[in-house]
Amino acid sequence: MSSTSRANRSRRRGRLSQGGLPPDAATDISQSVERDDSRADVANLADAVASLTRQVADLQAVVMALKRLHP
Repeated sequence: MSSTSRANRSRRRGRLSQGGLPPDAATDISQSVERDDSRADVANLADAVASLTRQVADLQAVVMALKRLHP
């Protein structure tokens, strides 16, 4: 590796983003937060689907009971 290349790398490593972190670390953290947000969104969606599935099953039971009472 040339001395110029090493110097550029050292300079790059020493640079900080506005948050006080090296640019690569700040990018990694923001991507990690986005992944966590996406996982939370997926978990919330799965909970909503499970809830709707239970509600549909309850409604089906009510409809079946009404059909038996009023053929």
